[in-house]
Amino acid sequence: MYQARGRVFALSVLACLVDADDAEPWQSACTPLPSVPLTSTTAMEQQDLPGWVVIVGDGYVGLEQAQLWAHLGVHVTVIGRLASHAEAEVADVLRGVFADDGITVVEERAVAVERTGNGDVLVRTERGHELTGQRLLIATVRRANTEGLGLDAAGISTDDRGFITVDRYQATSNPRVFAAGDVSGAAQHVYVAAQTGRAPAAGALGQPTTVDYRGLPTVTFTTPQLASAGLTRGASAGRRVRLRLPRPKHAGRPTGPGQPRHPRCPQARRGRRHPQVLGVHPRSTEPGTQCSLRPTRSSTA
Repeated sequence: MYQARGRVFALSVLACLVDADDAEPWQSACTPLPSVPLTSTTAMEQQDLPGWVVIVGDGYVGLEQAQLWAHLGVHVTVIGRLASHAEAEVADVLRGVFADDGITVVEERAVAVERTGNGDVLVRTERGHELTGQRLLIATVRRANTEGLGLDAAGISTDDRGFITVDRYQATSNPRVFAAGDVSGAAQHVYVAAQTGRAPAAGALGQPTTVDYRGLPTVTFTTPQLASAGLTRGASAGRRVRLRLPRPKHAGRPTGPGQPRHPRCPQARRGRRHPQVLGVHPRSTEPGTQCSLRPTRSSTA
């Protein structure tokens, strides 16, 4: 029993709250694999630097690893559409930086991997291009680390990658069990894990709560960093909104440290006097660029 504000609650909930580390790299992009490739975890454990690394994956892990290895003097080839999650203008900035860093980017899908006669790894793309390297790093998708939890016995369903399926209140197929964090298939950020944990806790106390992802902030720790908050133009497609991409008066001429050169902010106009900002995606090669999206009442950040 629990008493709050004069009300008494009977708690009969088994909370399956899993932290933000319950997802692991999934080496399934190119199968079968001729050897065990590097992942974002094992790549950081290497004692010796290879001469050339081929990275399959264009997400934040692949991009961060690519620039890290390149700055250590390793030749790097990235296979995948560069920064496909970002706005096109932002991706173009990183594309130019990668070229300056000497990183080769092949914006195709990898379909096969094999071992060459001299022991190198050869990756073949859907268009027949062949890229070789001494090591292969898979940075495509992640799967939930839920094996051995006895979910079937508890009547808890998962998807094809092992993530626990939940409703908007983080409840699983077992009404007495809630899941939160990476294991629930939510965006894999620490602050998202915290919010998904707060929702079932509040629900258990009689205050049903959901997570609002509309203002979700993300960042890729490359140089420059790729930061965004809210919707991209692609994500806003199909919505009944009118988009505009304003260029502030100071665009192209920074007024001081930390001022963005080319911020781009897709906006939805519900009326000429009351536009609503849906997303902010700064485009800048300047360090310390700052841009923020004022959250709504139920926003996660």
